[in-house]
Amino acid sequence: MITFKKRFQLRPRRPEYTIKDGVVLESELIKNRFFDSKQIKNLKESVEWRSVPLFNMNYPINLYILSKHPEIISKEDYKKFLRQSLERIKLGVLKAEENVKGDGHNYLEITNNYAGKSIWFSEERVVKEGDDKYKKISEYAEKFVKDLFDQNSSKYVGITKDEYQLSNEILEYIEKLINNIEIASKNKDVFKIKYLVASIFLTFIISLIVSWFVKINAFIIFIVVQIVTFFQAFIGGWIDKKIKKR
Repeated sequence: MITFKKRFQLRPRRPEYTIKDGVVLESELIKNRFFDSKQIKNLKESVEWRSVPLFNMNYPINLYILSKHPEIISKEDYKKFLRQSLERIKLGVLKAEENVKGDGHNYLEITNNYAGKSIWFSEERVVKEGDDKYKKISEYAEKFVKDLFDQNSSKYVGITKDEYQLSNEILEYIEKLINNIEIASKNKDVFKIKYLVASIFLTFIISLIVSWFVKINAFIIFIVVQIVTFFQAFIGGWIDKKIKKR
């Protein structure tokens, strides 16, 4: 799974005693008693890089950043990654909902609203059964949902809770990205064909014009120009590869 590393920029209360060169001056903070251990921990988190899930609330920004870094993932692998993510999330959603339907207690239900998808119990139904029952079912539902999205659980469905909650939005967005990549690829192929046809046509026209001034058949000039162009492209590509290897 691809993850991003990020850090949050916070404005320290006392910059002269908190952070220098991206390092928290813990000794100074303790000596001068400016911050407690919790505040120091928050400061460290603000300047140190840490891994975050790719498909969280900021998934459009994360995917955009990833697409702009071919040193991390090539364009071909990026499309493959999107397709794999699409299938992984679809499969995870199916597994999660199959688990809910297969739950023998029949208290759990799947809701889908403005906040996204969620798995919980029907409160109206459970409230009627009393406070003791409500607490037990609440604890059961919490553990059930946690197990579905916990990588260390035997019931893990292969996606995170955020990915399930935002699955409708994420799937629609990924399909849009894949579609845009395919359209761009087709347009690129069409452009190459048009460019080749235009180049051949222009070369032939130039050959006709040259044949008026030089006593050589226009077709022969055209063939010679094409051969020279081919060798230029071949040699140029070979030189380019040699330069990149250095």
